[in-house]
Formats: sequence, structure tokens, C-alpha cells
Amino acid sequence: CGSDLLVERDAMDLCKNKYNYTDNLTKEEKKALHELMNDKDIIIKPADKGGAIVIQDTDKYEAEIHSQLSDVTYYKRLPADPTLAFQSEIFQYLETALSREWVTTSEFQLLCCSNPIIPVFYTLPKIHKNIDNPPGRPIYIPILKTTTFLKISANLLVLSANTFMSTNINF
Repeated sequence: CGSDLLVERDAMDLCKNKYNYTDNLTKEEKKALHELMNDKDIIIKPADKGGAIVIQDTDKYEAEIHSQLSDVTYYKRLPADPTLAFQSEIFQYLETALSREWVTTSEFQLLCCSNPIIPVFYTLPKIHKNIDNPPGRPIYIPILKTTTFLKISANLLVLSANTFMSTNINF
């Protein structure tokens, strides 16, 4: 059938052109961008607000990070790394959850973390507060399979609940 060949040809064309793109930077612009990205004396971050891109001196950026982490109102230096203790406690909870059939064996295996990853901490410059020496908005990104699983499970529970919204003031 002729239409089958046409569809097959179109599919092949799509596959060939999947990664075909037009570069919008000149060689000089690409080189300049590459040099900026590899310059260890500067940090490039998006601004906290407004969508601007901020280029900061690395020393100033790191000083802001140290200043924030030294603020005892929000942070405290730990005498030791608590990761192994947390890992052991989480494993015990997961074993209980498995024995009570709150999680399946595959979920248990997914949630058991043998090589925990250190969370990411960085700041976004608040140039709307001070353009020359902007304070940073702290961003902390935990990389935890357990919390991701709990978030997904909680969302599924909420979605499966028999709830409704009413605009009736006599509700």
C-alpha cells in the first residue's frame, strides 16, 4: 500500500532530524560563553527575582555562603556527621513498614539508601535588595529517595480522597 510507505518514510525523516538544530551563536560567542563558564573567579547564578542573570566574584559569593551558614539563628555546626545514625533509623522504620505491609518489597528496596548523597546548598543573589553586594536567598536541595516517595504517596492519597470544593457559603 502506498500510504504505508509514505508513513514509513515520514517516520524515518523524523528520526533522522530528531537532533538537528540550528546554532544561534557565532564561534566567538561560543568561545566567550565557554570561557565564562570555566572561569573559577566568577559565579553565574539567576537572580532571586526578576529573571536576571548575575555574575558575581567567587570570593564575595563564598563569603555570603559562609556568613549565612555562620548564623546560629538558623544553623548550628554538628559535632559529627549524623548520616549513619539517620540511615540506621530510617532502615528500622522501613523494616517495620515492610513487616506491616505498608510498603511492598520493591518499594522497600527502592527506599533503602546504601550510599546517601550530601544535599546541595547554594544562594540566589537578591539584587533587588543590594546591587553591589547582594545578600543571598539560601536554597537547600535534599537528595532523598525517601522524601520523594513520601511526597508521591501523599499526593496519591490526596488525589484518591473523596473531597470536593463548594462555593456555597452555607457549606
